Amino acid sequence: MKKLSALDVHKLLPHKNCGKCGCKTCMEFAVALLERKKKVAECIHLTDKTKLEEILRSPVRGVEFGEQTLGDEQVMHRHELRFFNPPLLVLEIKDEMKDDEIKKRVRTVINQRVERMGKMSGWDGVAMRLNDEKRVGTVTKLCKDCENFVLFCKTGEIAQKAMDSLKGKNLIVACDDYESVKKNGAVLLITGKSMQELGENVQKAGYDKIVLKPPESSLQEGANNNVMARLSAINNVEELGWPIVNDATSAYDKAGGISAKILESVMASTFINRYSSVIILRNPETWGILPVLALRDAVYSDPKEKSQVDAGVYEINKPGKDSPVLVTVNYSLTYHIVRNDLEKAKISCWLVVVDTGGYAVDSGIAAGNFDGERVKKALEGMEKKVKNKVLLIPQLASKISGDIEDSTGWKVVVGTRDSSQIADFLKKQKLR
Repeated sequence: MKKLSALDVHKLLPHKNCGKCGCKTCMEFAVALLERKKKVAECIHLTDKTKLEEILRSPVRGVEFGEQTLGDEQVMHRHELRFFNPPLLVLEIKDEMKDDEIKKRVRTVINQRVERMGKMSGWDGVAMRLNDEKRVGTVTKLCKDCENFVLFCKTGEIAQKAMDSLKGKNLIVACDDYESVKKNGAVLLITGKSMQELGENVQKAGYDKIVLKPPESSLQEGANNNVMARLSAINNVEELGWPIVNDATSAYDKAGGISAKILESVMASTFINRYSSVIILRNPETWGILPVLALRDAVYSDPKEKSQVDAGVYEINKPGKDSPVLVTVNYSLTYHIVRNDLEKAKISCWLVVVDTGGYAVDSGIAAGNFDGERVKKALEGMEKKVKNKVLLIPQLASKISGDIEDSTGWKVVVGTRDSSQIADFLKKQKLR
C-alpha cells in the first residue's frame, strides 16, 4: 500500500491559499489533515469533499461508542503518526455471580479512579456474560448506573432481552443473531475460529458498526492476530479494518490465585501495545489495574510532544512568608508526583518549577537544561514572598547544588530522592 503523502492530499484541495481554515497555505492544510490536526470540513472552498474524506479514512475504521471512538487508527507504530483512541478497560460480570458481588463490581467501575499526571482515569464499563435468561433482568438492573457494556449472550433471545433492558446505554453485543443487534443499533461483536473465518463473518454481517474478537487461545496467538488484523487493514483488507476486542480473563484458564491476576495484567498490557480497542479483565483490585492504566496513558500520548507543564512558582496549601521553598522540574510526571505528595502530606510551601524543556531531574542535568541560571530565572520575585532565602532541591540535583548557590545567592539544602519522603525530612530539618 502506497503511503499517503501531503502532495496526494494537496492535489484534491482548491489551491486558493485563503487562510480561512487557519493555515497559511493549502499545503500546510494538507499536512494538518494528515496529522489529524484539521478536518476536511474546515475548507470552505471544497465543494465535493467525498473523495478527500475517502482517501483520508483510517484503515481501521472508527466506531462511535457513546462519547468515545473505537479504532480510527492509521499506523502500525506510534512514532509514524501517533495512536489516537485508547482502549476501553471493562470489568467482567457473570450472571452466575451473587447480587452482592455484582453490586460491588459496579461500585468499583464507577468509583475506582486514579490521578496520573493531572488526569483522572479508571474503568470504562462492564463486560456481562449472560447465559441464564431468567437472570438477565436482575443483572442488567444491578448494572444500570454504568454506561458502557460488552454483552456476551448465549442466545439471540437473551441478547434482545438485555438490549431492551439497557436501552440508552452504549452496547457492544456478541450473539448468534446478527439481525437483532443491527435492528437495535448496537455495535456488533464478531468472532471467528480463524482470521479467515473472522473476515468471512464480517462480510456476512453487512454492517457499519463492528468490532472484531480474533482467536486468542494463547497470549501469543492473540497478540499475533491483533498485529495481523492491523497490518491487513493497512494493506486494504477491509474486512479486518475494525476495532479489536481482547479478553485477558483467559489468564485464569492458565493459572490460579495471584499468578492468574498478575498474568491478566500482563496480557492486558500486551494487548494495549498490540492495537486493542476494548480489553476485558476480571481482577477488580487497584494494584492489578494501575500498571495497565499507566501504560495506556503512555502509549496513547503523542511521542512528538514533550510531556511538560508550565514553569513558574506554584502555591501549595496556601504558603506564607515562613513556608519552605522547594525546587523541581517541569517534566509533567515529576511535577504531578511531587505536587500530589506535597498536597497529601499537607505541606504548605512554594514549589518552584524550573523550565528544563520537559526533562526529568537527572536527564535535565545531563542535557544541560537544569542548572543554576535556570533556577535563578525561575526564582524571580521570590525574595518578596519569603523571609529566608533557602532552597530545598532534589537529591538527584546534589551535583549542581554549588552552581545553584553561586547563581542565585540562596542557601541550598539537598533533600530527598523521593518526594514522598519530604514531609519527614522537613520535620527533622527546618529550612533556615
